[in-house]
Amino acid sequence: MNCLFRNFVNRPNFTPRLYKRSVLTRAYSTGEEKSPELAKDEASPNKEAAAEGEGANSLELETVTEEEVFGEELDPMKIAYKQAKFWINGEGKKYKGIVDGSTNYVGGRIPFPMNPYFRPRPPLADSVKVQMYNMYINDPRKYTPRLLGQIFKVSIKRVEAILKLKAIEAQKDHEGEILQTKFQAGMENILGVTSSKIRFNEPLSLPGVELGAPRFKVISESQTFDEADAAKELKRESFKSISAQVNKDRFYEINYPGLKPTFAPRNPKLHPSTPKPMATKVVKEIVEPTQHAAGTVISKNPILGNKRFDFVFTDTSKKTSSKDRLVLVRKKDGTLVNADRSVRQARINQVWSNMNYVA
Repeated sequence: MNCLFRNFVNRPNFTPRLYKRSVLTRAYSTGEEKSPELAKDEASPNKEAAAEGEGANSLELETVTEEEVFGEELDPMKIAYKQAKFWINGEGKKYKGIVDGSTNYVGGRIPFPMNPYFRPRPPLADSVKVQMYNMYINDPRKYTPRLLGQIFKVSIKRVEAILKLKAIEAQKDHEGEILQTKFQAGMENILGVTSSKIRFNEPLSLPGVELGAPRFKVISESQTFDEADAAKELKRESFKSISAQVNKDRFYEINYPGLKPTFAPRNPKLHPSTPKPMATKVVKEIVEPTQHAAGTVISKNPILGNKRFDFVFTDTSKKTSSKDRLVLVRKKDGTLVNADRSVRQARINQVWSNMNYVA
């Protein structure tokens, strides 16, 4: 048995080396150890062959221990990390940053290369959702979820979810809570969302019935056969019993606890004395002046207060003009208020490091 073993290890960012490992020569056939003289004689031809191989391949021979070969030097986790780092700094460098207005998947349109059938389309733009909600608020009788779905090529269930979320958002905004609109705009930019062209083309509804083979029934010419008989023959409910679920042209009322009628219109037949709903544009006109009114209390949390200083928070988004820049002050007692005129004037025209990037 040869006493010289060679193991060729290829690692990224490293020069390939030829390793050899010395082991005890044992006579496995007899189970006895060979004498040192015999082992030396058998090892001599192998050493000469190794020397010839070194000259032919021009590779560096290095004698290392077993721990160095099979220990930390070849840890699978470290090798995988080095390979990933080598790829991300080379071929994958173009995937590090974002592409404005488009996705930047490694697999083109496929975000998960191991699942090529998953090709998501960009979500619906927030401007389109606001347009849906404004149309519904202005005339809830006319712009039902079914009609809005036909206009925007969106399913009825999706329209209902959009109206509910926008109603909650409008009420939160009216109550003075700050929404993460900048984060939403950034995600739309990364996912390639465009408001100019609506890419959705969903069916209005997905039938929840299982379609089978046609059924034929022979009846007399004088015998009547109406929808009740058909439902009985098919062992299903009649159309009239489920018309409330199928026909969405009736008045749609947003069902969510805590929503005021101003943001979620009530059915006049069920609630005759409800106030007239307000459109989102009207809500914005009411909220915007109070957002920058000095001293307006937004929230209060004693845990966030500081006994020594008042903290000033300034909106540093690049696309926000100085007059619309939001400046808040966290008082020592934990009260969050809008900054007064002097603090606001000192902050709104400052230049921040992150203004070099798109908000």
